[in-house]
Amino acid sequence: PRRPAIAEALRHRLLRGLAAGTLRAGDRLPSTREMAADLDADPRVVADAYRVLAADGLVELRPRAGVFVGAAAAAPAPGAAAAPS
Repeated sequence: PRRPAIAEALRHRLLRGLAAGTLRAGDRLPSTREMAADLDADPRVVADAYRVLAADGLVELRPRAGVFVGAAAAAPAPGAAAAPS
Protein backbone atom coordinates (compact mmCIF):
# COMPACT_ATOMS: atom_id res chain seq x y z
CA PRO A 1 0.00 0.00 0.00
CA ARG A 2 2.89 2.41 0.63
CA ARG A 3 4.44 1.98 -2.83
CA PRO A 4 1.61 3.68 -4.76
CA ALA A 5 1.54 6.48 -2.17
CA ILE A 6 5.26 7.14 -2.68
CA ALA A 7 4.85 7.16 -6.47
CA GLU A 8 1.98 9.65 -6.17
CA ALA A 9 3.96 11.84 -3.76
CA LEU A 10 6.86 11.96 -6.22
CA ARG A 11 4.48 12.65 -9.12
CA HIS A 12 2.92 15.58 -7.25
CA ARG A 13 6.33 17.02 -6.30
CA LEU A 14 7.47 16.79 -9.90
CA LEU A 15 4.34 18.40 -11.30
CA ARG A 16 4.41 21.17 -8.67
CA GLY A 17 8.04 21.90 -9.51
CA LEU A 18 7.23 22.08 -13.21
CA ALA A 19 4.24 24.36 -12.61
CA ALA A 20 6.30 26.64 -10.36
CA GLY A 21 9.13 26.77 -12.86
CA THR A 22 11.66 25.30 -10.44
CA LEU A 23 12.03 22.16 -12.57
CA ARG A 24 12.57 21.81 -16.31
CA ALA A 25 13.11 18.90 -18.69
CA GLY A 26 16.58 17.50 -18.17
CA ASP A 27 16.96 18.69 -14.57
CA ARG A 28 18.52 16.13 -12.24
CA LEU A 29 16.28 14.89 -9.42
CA PRO A 30 17.43 13.69 -6.00
CA SER A 31 18.99 10.24 -5.93
CA THR A 32 16.98 7.26 -4.77
CA ARG A 33 18.78 7.32 -1.43
CA GLU A 34 18.31 11.06 -0.94
CA MET A 35 14.61 10.84 -1.76
CA ALA A 36 14.18 7.80 0.49
CA ALA A 37 15.71 9.71 3.40
CA ASP A 38 13.48 12.72 2.65
CA LEU A 39 10.33 10.57 2.53
CA ASP A 40 11.41 8.23 5.34
CA ALA A 41 10.93 5.31 2.97
CA ASP A 42 12.90 2.26 1.88
CA PRO A 43 15.17 3.10 -1.09
CA ARG A 44 13.75 0.09 -2.97
CA VAL A 45 10.27 1.60 -2.72
CA VAL A 46 11.55 4.93 -4.06
CA ALA A 47 13.37 3.13 -6.90
CA ASP A 48 10.10 1.38 -7.79
CA ALA A 49 8.29 4.72 -7.72
CA TYR A 50 10.89 6.28 -10.03
CA ARG A 51 10.38 3.32 -12.41
CA VAL A 52 6.62 3.98 -12.42
CA LEU A 53 7.24 7.64 -13.26
CA ALA A 54 9.71 6.59 -15.99
CA ALA A 55 7.08 4.31 -17.52
CA ASP A 56 4.75 7.35 -17.63
CA GLY A 57 7.47 9.42 -19.33
CA LEU A 58 7.75 11.85 -16.44
CA VAL A 59 11.35 11.00 -15.59
CA GLU A 60 14.35 9.46 -17.34
CA LEU A 61 16.44 6.88 -15.54
CA ARG A 62 20.04 7.16 -16.69
CA PRO A 63 22.17 4.29 -15.41
CA ARG A 64 25.07 5.50 -13.26
CA ALA A 65 24.02 9.12 -13.88
CA GLY A 66 20.77 9.56 -11.99
CA VAL A 67 17.13 10.44 -12.41
CA PHE A 68 16.18 13.37 -14.62
CA VAL A 69 12.95 15.20 -15.48
CA GLY A 70 11.62 13.69 -18.70
CA ALA A 71 10.70 15.73 -21.76
CA ALA A 72 7.12 14.44 -21.56
CA ALA A 73 6.76 15.90 -18.07
CA ALA A 74 7.66 19.38 -19.25
CA ALA A 75 5.44 19.27 -22.35
CA PRO A 76 2.12 21.09 -22.04
CA ALA A 77 -0.86 18.84 -21.50
CA PRO A 78 -2.84 18.05 -24.66
CA GLY A 79 -5.52 20.66 -25.14
CA ALA A 80 -3.78 23.18 -22.90
CA ALA A 81 -3.96 26.73 -24.15
CA ALA A 82 -0.71 28.13 -25.43
CA ALA A 83 0.72 31.13 -23.63
CA PRO A 84 0.04 34.38 -25.50
CA SER A 85 3.09 35.73 -27.32
